[in-house]
Amino acid sequence: MKILGKVIIMLDEVRKFGFVCIVGAGPGDPALLTLKAKNYLERADVVVYDRLVPTSILAFARPDAELIYAGKEPDGESVSQDWVNEVLISKALEGKFVVRLKNGDPFVFGRGAEEVEALVNSGIPYEIVPGVSSAFAVPAYAGIPLTDRRFSSSFVVTVGRNSPLNENGQRANLKQLAVADTVIVLMGVGEIEKVVRKLLEGGKSPQTLAAMIEWGTTSRQKVIATTLGELVHYAKAENIRPPSVLIVGDVVHLREKLAWYERKPLFGKCISLTCLDEGDQKIAQWFERLGAEVIRLPLLWTKRETSLRAKSNLDKNSLSGSDWLVFACPHSVEAFVKFAMSENIDLRTFAKMRFAAVEKRTAQALAKLCISPDAVIKRGDFTEFKAKVLDNGTNDQGVKKLLRFLVWHSCQTLTELVEQLRKLGEEVEEVAVGWGEFETATKDFLSLLLKEPVDTFVFTQPCAVYKLAKVTSLDQLTSRVSKFVAFGEDTAMALQQFGFIPDLVAETHNLEALLASNLASTLSTP
Repeated sequence: MKILGKVIIMLDEVRKFGFVCIVGAGPGDPALLTLKAKNYLERADVVVYDRLVPTSILAFARPDAELIYAGKEPDGESVSQDWVNEVLISKALEGKFVVRLKNGDPFVFGRGAEEVEALVNSGIPYEIVPGVSSAFAVPAYAGIPLTDRRFSSSFVVTVGRNSPLNENGQRANLKQLAVADTVIVLMGVGEIEKVVRKLLEGGKSPQTLAAMIEWGTTSRQKVIATTLGELVHYAKAENIRPPSVLIVGDVVHLREKLAWYERKPLFGKCISLTCLDEGDQKIAQWFERLGAEVIRLPLLWTKRETSLRAKSNLDKNSLSGSDWLVFACPHSVEAFVKFAMSENIDLRTFAKMRFAAVEKRTAQALAKLCISPDAVIKRGDFTEFKAKVLDNGTNDQGVKKLLRFLVWHSCQTLTELVEQLRKLGEEVEEVAVGWGEFETATKDFLSLLLKEPVDTFVFTQPCAVYKLAKVTSLDQLTSRVSKFVAFGEDTAMALQQFGFIPDLVAETHNLEALLASNLASTLSTP
């Protein structure tokens, strides 16, 4: 009963005050975001995010979530910490679920404790979700261990600017910290000369190995490895900028042998990929495994606008009375399954029906349901399918009988097929599979995406082309993106309708071999 009482009190507080989660976003690579952080981000009503939080992580937020920028510029204008605290409190008092998304770990030089104190003082319920700190992840992505029994048995992490005050009101003493075998300095680019001087005064030799890593764990990762005595010279020569991590110690010697991230074939490439289903997620994961930074652009959200019954007047009778079920894309197959389950339709109802899939990807979606399609239609070329309909649509006397087609699609890409079937005298009913669309959210996300250094834009399906064209002019992409890739001839045709000729048309099957050969080589060239 005591536990139940605590739960009731907590729920009452959440209903009254809302809830704030102080969440660590990690060092940059979205794959390093924790599962808990991702789950909370997907639930949030409001996301208050820092300057270095990548667009690829913001993509996990709900399309109707309010995104509030709370970045602090290293050399320019910044919002005040008091303003950030006030935003968190005011949004929580509106009864909203707020995620405060902070770079790295919120309690490692992230001022997370100050924000939590403000919440405590205002009586706002909160939770803390730790993140992967750049102090540990960035060196690992550069092939530099912080400890090694041959070189280092201790390490210390500090900051190069605005370091915290100790009990005597003094800043962290780099001269004292220099005794550690490995020294990691965050936020030290602007004070690099001072940092190096203090470490040398603390006893570090000018010959001690050192490395600076800019934009670690991302496609922009840049590493210089030298000696402490030469560090300032090379940092200026290579124009090292924030965000950067400095590692000082003999462990840097291991980088030459252990570096792995920069050796991936697509390292240094930033790819934006339209993401509509699990198949697209697999493509994105393959790009990431090859070393590319992938920004997923969600164009179809999982919230449905209306039910199929309300939107298409679809019922059991119209479904069971069909001769052919034609599916335009994997989304339409998913919608078909959900409708059949919601209406408690017996699978034996489909025993005498024939199934057609547009393109192999849709056929694969049917295959997962143990349904082998009677026809696989190539988008834009319906000759074979029409022949099959004419050949099989006759009775015992050889007289052509009328057939009833139920065409499932999500983006009006089968208009030509529907028209041709109707010209043949067939009865055709269309089922428009409606996914909730948030055009404003897509535009806002696209504006964030275009600020990223995207090298290649990948369109995975024709629907992606039509959906994106619906919310923005595709021409604005050309000034920011150097290459366009279309998966499948049907996607290439959709792009050509808007005057785009893709640099590469990739097949949607045998992805493993494809990514290991021509697609990877095309993307890796400048």
